[in-house]
Amino acid sequence: MSNLISLEEKLDAAGLSRRDVLMPDNIDEYLRKGIVQGQARRKKSTTRIRRRAWSGIAMALLLIACVTTIRISPVFASFLREIPGMEAIVNLVRESNDRGIGLALNNDFFQPIGASDEYKGIKLTVEGIIADDTRAVIFYSVDNQSSNERLTLERPRLMDANGKDFARGISWGNIAPGIETKDIGFHRGTIDVQLQEGDELPETMVLTTALVAGETNVPVDLEATEPPESTPDPVVNHLYTVNIPVDRKKFEGLKQEYSLNQTITVEGQRITFTKATVYPLKIAVDVEVDESNSKQVFGPADIRMTDEEGGVWKTFMTFGDFRSKTTIYFESNYFRKPMELYLEGEWFRALDKSKMDIVIDTDKRKLLQAPDGFLKLKSVTPFGKYKKITLQLAAKEKTAGMWGYNVISGDFIDASGKAYKQAYIPGGTVVSTSSTGEKNEQEMYYYLDDKKYEQPLTFKVGSYPSFIHAPYKVRIK
Repeated sequence: MSNLISLEEKLDAAGLSRRDVLMPDNIDEYLRKGIVQGQARRKKSTTRIRRRAWSGIAMALLLIACVTTIRISPVFASFLREIPGMEAIVNLVRESNDRGIGLALNNDFFQPIGASDEYKGIKLTVEGIIADDTRAVIFYSVDNQSSNERLTLERPRLMDANGKDFARGISWGNIAPGIETKDIGFHRGTIDVQLQEGDELPETMVLTTALVAGETNVPVDLEATEPPESTPDPVVNHLYTVNIPVDRKKFEGLKQEYSLNQTITVEGQRITFTKATVYPLKIAVDVEVDESNSKQVFGPADIRMTDEEGGVWKTFMTFGDFRSKTTIYFESNYFRKPMELYLEGEWFRALDKSKMDIVIDTDKRKLLQAPDGFLKLKSVTPFGKYKKITLQLAAKEKTAGMWGYNVISGDFIDASGKAYKQAYIPGGTVVSTSSTGEKNEQEMYYYLDDKKYEQPLTFKVGSYPSFIHAPYKVRIK
């Protein structure tokens, strides 16, 4: 059991109150911007992110690195840093985009770890975790003492003590360069572990990961004829292993369930919200789409959760592909205990089922079929032992939630009907976005094993900026 008491008690003991130590108005607002995702607030921006491998069910998640800050009272920040093991967590959570993590931190959910693995002057340290029955956020640091080269995680894996994978999905990311005060070879980040409902975190999590060399936030020139990369990023030749003990007594059984079974119709497409479950670290909303719909619904573009005071709780992840059943995750307000909760929005991404194929002749470097004229094939180029396909997408309208389309799904077939999977490379797939005024563009890179295929190749659309619209409001409680 952690020896930390709640921050509220510590504040009282120090003679401080919430209003004394925080700007803006409440203790939770400092816990925004940056654990796994953020969004650049500039009129013109180009951001590069990497799509990582997921374990378990298909998951749609866009990680966009940025630098945005929320002011924290120096008194409060200094106070937190006096608690053993908390300094690194303050630096991470202060950039957080997930208020639920901050609320959990304030309610004594943080478990300090301090376990490391070191190889040839490169140390991976798990600073601590915040966890509940279905999610664990792992706070880590990488210290490259052998050089100033920045290293990031590559294919992290979570197992129990018997070597069995238990995670439904894993995502990870770093704080963007410029936030850390140490040299460029040192950085911190988080691993976000999602579990299937009904599963549980083991008493010991075993983290294994490689480290990949290379900067992850280099702007990409969308006007360039060819992408700048020619070979995959190198990988440090060592598999790091860190054992992470979990105190399950902190969170076991903490949840609130609400049956919804409410169906909305958006331009003829039926979408049903079936259940909402509130956990300390997330709110899970289960969604089903009618299989008889004429369009393939990819997901909501602007869904949000609101409370009786008008507070907004943002979505941060979607599990599933909306072919049938999907789960949408929101920031948790478990510790806030609102009297009323609603789901609100206006837009869903959806495409006619007759337009779900993208056909490319990679030998002739031609795009033969696409949902519309806004998708272009920029290039097919060698990339080490792979072929690299670069697609460009110019959105026809500026709509909330439009960024981050994984246009091509993972599987494809050749002209004979033989099925293949896209190649996974060290560093993952890069997605770039650029916005200038009303002009919105996205560039995507996909990788195939460099072999002879019977042309052309047919890919399925994973998501697309085609929208249906109707305002809706669904009551949870």
